[in-house]
Amino acid sequence: MNTQLRRLCLAYLALATLWVLLGEVLLHSFDQASQPISMLQVGKGMAFVIFSTLLMYALGRHYLVRLDRHQQEQRIIRGSLRQAEAVFASTQEGVLISDAQQHILYVNPAFSRITGYSLEEVVGQTPKLFASGQHDASFYGQMWQDLQDKGMWSGEIWNRRKSGEVYSQWQNLRTICDEHNKVTHYVAVFSDLSALKRSQEELDYLAHYDPLVALPNRLLFSERAKHDLERARMDKRCGALLMIDLDHFKDINESLGHSQGDTLLLAVARRLGVHLEQGMTLARLGGDEFALLCEQCNAGQAAALALRLLDSLALPFQLGSNELFITASIGIVLYPDDIENVEQLLRNADSALFKAKGSGRSTYAFYTQELTSQAQQRVELSSALRQALEQNQLQLHYQSIHKLQNERIIGFEALVRWRHPEQGLISPA
Repeated sequence: MNTQLRRLCLAYLALATLWVLLGEVLLHSFDQASQPISMLQVGKGMAFVIFSTLLMYALGRHYLVRLDRHQQEQRIIRGSLRQAEAVFASTQEGVLISDAQQHILYVNPAFSRITGYSLEEVVGQTPKLFASGQHDASFYGQMWQDLQDKGMWSGEIWNRRKSGEVYSQWQNLRTICDEHNKVTHYVAVFSDLSALKRSQEELDYLAHYDPLVALPNRLLFSERAKHDLERARMDKRCGALLMIDLDHFKDINESLGHSQGDTLLLAVARRLGVHLEQGMTLARLGGDEFALLCEQCNAGQAAALALRLLDSLALPFQLGSNELFITASIGIVLYPDDIENVEQLLRNADSALFKAKGSGRSTYAFYTQELTSQAQQRVELSSALRQALEQNQLQLHYQSIHKLQNERIIGFEALVRWRHPEQGLISPA
């Protein structure tokens, strides 16, 4: 550009000089009456030519400098725009830009991927197009109030995709103002929370449900039992907890393997589930132990339900080529009488279950206060027996074995006897 300017100025200088030097001569040749040009006139003409040439060059240089600066600024702006466009195009978050009247001007590819709407479908529309209907007017009122007061808003919002699916998104809204602090645009940047919500639901499910049989686990069962225990006290009604334990399940696991054992547990859960009615919760507490919470149940109804469950479990189970027959024992505790909390409710049910197993299995037993005393005695006796080993309270006795035909001694058996310092001789039974 500078070279062209110099050439232009030099061309002008040459032509103007030629005109000054030859112009008067040419004029005199056509008009013989004109006076010859003087050196002073030539000098004045050349001074004007040189001055105008320098002025032209100076003005041209000034123009070219400004033009070059403008072009550089335009290149920087175009580069920034390309970078911003690349960022908008590659970001995983949706971007929406609207004017001050909320008419959509631009959305990026991530927006289209998340919502299902293309740029052409939303340009000129307002964000009301995505409203899910799950927020009331006060929610949006607070949003716009924050935008007006703070120039920004962020939070979780439920919107609707083009497919009609309602989904959760985390959204950041900002206002763009001009030099007079007047809003010219709104920018929304949001991320889809659907995957996070699904992960949270999966974690919540794993925390509250048994993955094998898809039943509530001990944690969820305890929460529901606690809730119903409180409601039963308020409503002054009777409920029942049935603790169900399979008899000799360990033998099945050891003989057929844990895989078959798991298959059996799943079949048991399904068979027990057949008897579920409204107001009942069936849970797997762990291992081969199940629990059934009945919100509306008296003693007679609990006993009848226990018999139906035992009869159902007595039917054969077909596991591949194996036909299995199992039995179960059931401990029953009624609430809310004398039940202070869920822990006591479960303990009493365990005591009743222990009684049922002690009665020959394949039966049910109700909890009584006597069972708590017996359980306490067993705990105390077990603790005292550990001390007996340390304090040498166990004594070894030999008992002769006689042959009845001739009353001869044919051997001896060694017996351990426990002589408690306070209770005296304690029977092995």
